[in-house]
Amino acid sequence: MVTRVDAQHDSERSFDSEVSESSPGSSPVGPASSLAPRWNLDKETYRRLLGAEVPCFVMSRSLEIGRVDSPSEHRTGPAQAPSATTVVAASPSLPLVPAVSERQLAHQTTASAAASEWCKTVSNTPYLSGTWLKEFSQSPISPSADSNRRDQVRAELEATVEFWESKRKAAELAKIDALGNRLACLLQTPPVLNDPYLKPQPIPQELPYKRPPTKRLLPVLSDPQREFVQKSLRSAGLDTVLVNSFRLAVTRRELMTLTATNWLSDMVINFYMQLLFHRSQRVRKAEGFTLPRVAVMSTFFYAKLNSGTGYQGVRRWTRQINLFEHDLVLIPIHDRGIHWCLAAADLRDKTLTYYDSMGGGNDHCLDVLLKYLNAESQDKLKKSLEGLDKWKKINTRNSVPQQENGCDCGVFLCTFAEFLSRGAEFTFSQADMPQIRQRMMYEILTQQLLTTKTNLAAA
Repeated sequence: MVTRVDAQHDSERSFDSEVSESSPGSSPVGPASSLAPRWNLDKETYRRLLGAEVPCFVMSRSLEIGRVDSPSEHRTGPAQAPSATTVVAASPSLPLVPAVSERQLAHQTTASAAASEWCKTVSNTPYLSGTWLKEFSQSPISPSADSNRRDQVRAELEATVEFWESKRKAAELAKIDALGNRLACLLQTPPVLNDPYLKPQPIPQELPYKRPPTKRLLPVLSDPQREFVQKSLRSAGLDTVLVNSFRLAVTRRELMTLTATNWLSDMVINFYMQLLFHRSQRVRKAEGFTLPRVAVMSTFFYAKLNSGTGYQGVRRWTRQINLFEHDLVLIPIHDRGIHWCLAAADLRDKTLTYYDSMGGGNDHCLDVLLKYLNAESQDKLKKSLEGLDKWKKINTRNSVPQQENGCDCGVFLCTFAEFLSRGAEFTFSQADMPQIRQRMMYEILTQQLLTTKTNLAAA
């Protein structure tokens, strides 16, 4: 009985003998392991073998073109010595038909079915197509695609965000207007019951929260006033006395310290402080004014107090005035002889405050002044300073207007004192200094303060 394997071996031997005979000068071939199998399949044949046309492909030794095995590989018997091999080149016209029997085609194994399915899946992938590189280069995600697309998308997104942001702001403004209208309606709606003690309130034309904060403007010299100052400075010598009042004589040389960026002299500061003191005395008696009662000290007061003599060195400086009958005591401080500052003792709030246009502090100065007030109270009132342990010492530092140069500290001192003497909030800055210098010259020459339009020439 001839088995399937024997039949296959017979066909292989016949094919081997044909190949040997077709090549002249051939010799027996050695063992099969001495030569590797060679395939000469074109692309179409390879696709046909991988495709569904041959679902169960069994490699036959008859396809091993150019390989000749010795009969000892299939037959029993003594092994023959290896000999030279003859390689026959495959002819393109040689048909490559696999030796597959009908029985093998009918019985497809599970492994070959899975292989066929995998081959079918791989054959459908776009990367085996001959045009896949061209299609990839034309794809929107390709680096070589239109570079403006990304910018266009970004611009569209930014436009969308800007649109919705404007819509949101418009909605917020609409809500604010609606709340304002509702508030106005509530203010206008009368009560359900007539209340004799309820006074009708006027409807505001503009809601308070919508009013922008207004900065109080400082007085500005008119052209005639400015011309008056220039004429006074031109028509006199340096030592000519231009103003003589409050037992103080201001010469042209002293007044010139208010021009340009000069440092203010003691005479100018003392004269201006006297204007503040006498305004407090005069305006306090007039109707409709509620200015604080102000006492001022000389520019030499603190230097004498801190010189070593202590309270006894300045004890007689207040023999004609009672400090404790005033609301505010203003004390010029010449810090280290180069920088003007202001100390203010508020007897109403029991506070000592140090105003420095350079943002500095001076705890030593505040301690010395508090000891002075206590000694003054013991000397004049025969008792210790009321609430001595409750007094507060404050360094304003940079919470007040600051100078931006090294020459306007004296002007800042006088301006601090002028605002405090009116109980006003500080609304000036470094930019106002040239204007304030001109106004101070006019106020000293005419002995009047333009902020309250108070004439003190007859004081």
